[in-house]
This record gives sequence, C-alpha cells and structure tokens, in this order.
Amino acid sequence: MPESLIQKILFVGIPVVRAIGIILCPVPIVLGILRYGFKYILLITLPIAFMAFVLSFVLKLPSMLTLLSVGTFGLLLGGLIREGFSPGKIVLIGGIVLLLILGFEIIFFQRLGYSPFRTISSLITYLKEYFSALEAQEKISLKDIEQMKDYCNSAILRLSLLTPAMLILGAFIYTYLSYEVTRVILGSMGYQLVRPLPISILRIPDILVWGFILGWMAMLVGEWQEIKNLYIIGLNIRCTFEALYAVVGLGIATFFLNKYNLPIMVKLLAYFVLILGLKIVMFVGIFDTWFDFRRLKPIKTPNET
Repeated sequence: MPESLIQKILFVGIPVVRAIGIILCPVPIVLGILRYGFKYILLITLPIAFMAFVLSFVLKLPSMLTLLSVGTFGLLLGGLIREGFSPGKIVLIGGIVLLLILGFEIIFFQRLGYSPFRTISSLITYLKEYFSALEAQEKISLKDIEQMKDYCNSAILRLSLLTPAMLILGAFIYTYLSYEVTRVILGSMGYQLVRPLPISILRIPDILVWGFILGWMAMLVGEWQEIKNLYIIGLNIRCTFEALYAVVGLGIATFFLNKYNLPIMVKLLAYFVLILGLKIVMFVGIFDTWFDFRRLKPIKTPNET
C-alpha cells in the first residue's frame, strides 16, 4: 500500500476513532455505578483522576486532561441515571456541567501552551501558503484566487466568532449521544434505561422564543451602534436558538410524515429536501410556539385562568 494512501487513511481514521472512543468512554463508568454504587466507583476513579491530572500538568499531556474530563462526565452521567433523572433533565444538567468542564479545559490548555484555537490559526496559515503556491504556479487566475481568499477568510472569521455557540451545541449533542449509546449498550446487558422522547413529539418551553428574539435584537443593535462584543454575543445566541428550533422543525416534519404513513423512500427524499431548506424548517419550529401545529399543548378548560 502506498505511503501517501496510508497517511490519508490515518489522517481521516484517527479523529473518527478518537471521537468514537470519547463517546464510549463514559459507558464502563456508568455500568460500574449502576452495578456497585456511586461511592465505590468514585473511590476507584479518584486515584486515576489524580494521576491523569499530574500527567497532564507535569508532562504536558493534553490527552490526559481530556480523559480526565470524559471520566468526570461519566461519573455525572452515571449518578444522574442511578438517581432516576429523566433523559431531558440528564441532557440539560449534563450539557451545562460539560460546558463548565470545557471552560476549565480551555483555560488549562492555554496555561500549558496548547491553545484549543490553534487549529483555526493553522488553517489560516495553510490556506495562505496554498493560495500563494497556486499564485506562483499560475494554475488559477488572480481573480479566482482573490475570490477564494475572500470566501475562506469570511468563513474562518465566522467560524471563530461562532466558537461559543459551537461549544454550547457540542456539549448538549455529546451529552445526548453519550446517553443514547449508554442506553443501547446497557440495554443489551439487561439494564432498562428510559428512552428519550421521540423527536416527533419534542416540544420546548414557549418562553425560549424570547432567547431567539433577544439574540437578533442584540445583533442588530451591536451592528447599528458598532458594538462588536454585543454583536458577537447576539450572533452566538441567535445561532444556538436557530439550531434548537431547527430540531423542533424537523420534529414537526417527522410527526406529519409518520401520521400519513408514507413509504420510506418518500420520507428520505422529504428529509433531504428539508435539510436543504433548513432555514424554513427553523422558522416552522419557531412558529410552532404560537400555532401548535401538532396540537401537543394541553387544552385549557374554562375554569383555568
């Protein structure tokens, strides 16, 4: 096998394997807590956590800190499951705690000299070198190179501005995936964990629509008054709620696709079209706050105020 092909396989495969490992890591901790109790597993994991902390700090091994963070999350997940929390509360509490853990990681990595944002800087450097090489070889016209530079610079700038929103969404998505993977694996061992609500009947509190509105208002005021920090805060709030309401919109679509019992190929085609028009799906999710398309809200009786 050519060396270049091996390098490409490793380049693609290692991040995938690492991501799968991070999702699977909490499972044995949760299993231990359910089988032997929280205190017993905590006593076992404390020395390991201390060693991981020392290795990450003294030997400057960031991977040890990541392992420590995932292990801490596993303890939290196992404790919440053992106490009988609902899947919704587990995702909410787990996501918030994971955000705090990520904040600690970012600060700690920076103290070690490993900035989590180095990837963006490396990407910018690589693109500059790549465009310079194309310009030197004259493979592409200068006009096309300038357009590509402008597009990449705009995309990288937006990516860096949306880092808080990506961390928030990533924390809650990871918590949900970890719970689902844990539920499936432990289910095969005889443990019956509660299934999360199907996306087709997923609803969120009506009051959250104000978060989306306030995000837009903060963006507009920040742009109008040229207050950069206010604009960035509004942008991240808006994008976070847009992602949330896009999920609600997909849930509404799933509800009606299931209601009319359409063939699987028609459903797949419908989902493909919906993903292409995700903005429209998101607004459907927002308007569900007032129109209740699926009639999921409890009906108020005349005696209720």
